[in-house]
Amino acid sequence: LGGPIVPPNCVAGPAGSGSNVTPVAIPDSGGPVATSTIVVAGAGPYLYDVTMVTNITHTFPGDLDMTLQSPAGTIVTFSSDNGGTNDNCFAGTTWNDDVNPGGQVPYTSNDGVVGDHLYGIGVLATPLAPEEAFTAFVGEDPNGTWTITIDDDAAGDTGTLNSWSLNIET
Repeated sequence: LGGPIVPPNCVAGPAGSGSNVTPVAIPDSGGPVATSTIVVAGAGPYLYDVTMVTNITHTFPGDLDMTLQSPAGTIVTFSSDNGGTNDNCFAGTTWNDDVNPGGQVPYTSNDGVVGDHLYGIGVLATPLAPEEAFTAFVGEDPNGTWTITIDDDAAGDTGTLNSWSLNIET
């Protein structure tokens, strides 16, 4: 919580951002995976924090395995088989490591964590901490092509990545 530790003698650099509003179909199981890219340019060379917003409509989000890949090639799974049968629960979700409300362990649920969130049909799940931390990207140069990949790993439902965006702090 509170973000990564700032390296000594560092100050905030130019931020970077981008969005992709071109809808991409999420094929049913057995089909190709859905991918979409955003090119970040003009950001500082040392990534400090990533925030992502997804607009994904799908009738069975529990079938989805979703990753974000940095320009350096680091891949983070932000959700894998979460959301169950709760239609469109990621249609506007903000993803950031710092959004977890810090529930005390043990807990029955923690609505800030993607794997412990109590989902509802048609109810937006936001904000959420990703399944694997975006801090894996800290220190990388954020300039270049970022790729989101969505794989529907079970038959019977399809959906759409309607749009997504990134906000990069350096």
